[in-house]
Amino acid sequence: DMGTLTVVFSQSDGLQAMLPGDREWSFIPPRAGHAVVNVGDSLRFLSNGVLASSLHRVVPPPDSKGQDKFSVIYFLRPEFDAKFTTHDGKQMNSVEWHNQKYALFREASLDAKQHGAMLTGRNEYLGSTDQ
Repeated sequence: DMGTLTVVFSQSDGLQAMLPGDREWSFIPPRAGHAVVNVGDSLRFLSNGVLASSLHRVVPPPDSKGQDKFSVIYFLRPEFDAKFTTHDGKQMNSVEWHNQKYALFREASLDAKQHGAMLTGRNEYLGSTDQ
């Protein structure tokens, strides 16, 4: 996620994460009465890497065809002028980083290897987003 924290309340499957060192997606099962809290890339930068963001996605589980998925999600983002240092040592504020990342999503043809660190927030995940 691009922000600082994302809090997800869900009663149905679909959230997957790829842990550092893994090359496979794992489903994160929902637990009744609990929330999943994702650390975003901005908080990773603001904490100088003390807190790690997770590479994650939401996909329909194989046995969920025709089922609805309902989630309540709260996104927390840093102030526009919050300054941080990115994974590659660049100084920028949160709006600059946000705009650069979204510009990549708008590109017609995206070279994931060239822009992977911006898309995933870390270099070690290059090449693993297309599984």
